[in-house]
Amino acid sequence: LAVRVTGLEASGEIHLAIYDDPRVFEGDRGDQGGPQPGIIAGTIQPAGPESFTSTFELPTGVYAVGIFHDLNSDGALSKNFLGMPKEPFGFSNNARARFGPPSFEEAAISVKEKLSITIDLN
Repeated sequence: LAVRVTGLEASGEIHLAIYDDPRVFEGDRGDQGGPQPGIIAGTIQPAGPESFTSTFELPTGVYAVGIFHDLNSDGALSKNFLGMPKEPFGFSNNARARFGPPSFEEAAISVKEKLSITIDLN
C-alpha cells in the first residue's frame, strides 16, 4: 500500500496509522502516537510542505488509514477547547470526520495487490 498525503502547508511530523480493527480506528482521537493493538502498520516521520508518501507491505485485507500532521511535534493531535482538531488530519477515502473519526466502513480500503491512495489533509 502506497499512501500519498497532500495539503501539507508547513513542516512537522506525519503520524500515519493503518488500522485493521474497526473499534480501534473509530475510538482513536490522536491522543497518543506509536504502535498499539489494532494498528497493523504506521509511521511517524518528519515532513515538510507539499506532499508526503510512504509505502507499506500488508497482507490481503480490509484496512482504514488515519493521519495527522503534528505541527508542534508534541506527539498528539492538538485540539481546541471544544475538542476540535487544530492540526491537519485526514482518512482513507478522504472520509469526513463528524464529531470524531468517520466509521471504519467509510474509510475502508481493500488491499489485494499493490494499491496507491491519496489522502488530502483537512
